[in-house]
Amino acid sequence: MTYHRFARPVLTFLAAFSLALTLLLVGSSIHGAGVAVAQGPDTYTISGRVVNGTEGGDTPSTLPVTLHAIDQIAGRVATYNATTDADGGFTFSDVVALTGGSFALVMDYAGMRYSELLEPADLADSVELTVYEITRDISVIQVERQAMIIADIDETEREIRALEVLSVSNTGDRTLLPELTNITNPADINFLRFSLPLDASELSVQSSLPGGDIVPMG
Repeated sequence: MTYHRFARPVLTFLAAFSLALTLLLVGSSIHGAGVAVAQGPDTYTISGRVVNGTEGGDTPSTLPVTLHAIDQIAGRVATYNATTDADGGFTFSDVVALTGGSFALVMDYAGMRYSELLEPADLADSVELTVYEITRDISVIQVERQAMIIADIDETEREIRALEVLSVSNTGDRTLLPELTNITNPADINFLRFSLPLDASELSVQSSLPGGDIVPMG
């Protein structure tokens, strides 16, 4: 599986610091989803399987899986819990049918959270959620596209406003989990870093990444 995530840093060039943008590129996918058995007019049994998308990775067995039923009409969320078996399979019983809303399937694996949003109409067969082993190797991240747009120039204040658009992808079959502690050598930093010019300020970052932190560095 190829993961595509986009970061859109918006820069206003005004106080000096370097930006470290932690890219937690996670992979999650649904290859099939479904209400397996109707138990009654208002409840269902939803079954599925968690698979490891990393070649040679362990089967995600005896691990907790959570299903959140989000009822937008009633304005409430119901939570159901299950545990994967030796083959990664799981079953949620007595799931109350939704008249309007969606389901969120969530699982934590190897320090990362994987999730998928499902609509009731999508439920047809068996739910399959893919998780991945982790890596600390930043080389799996590739910059696909990068563009800098000058939005405004204030000659009086000698200021420039700029928009930077960056598209990155994870080229491997492991989730990048950067090391954020016990870093003594800058060469050991394994997350993406973006340097700002002297006297830059008012940094605003927008990203479609499912998780991440902005870390200012001297």
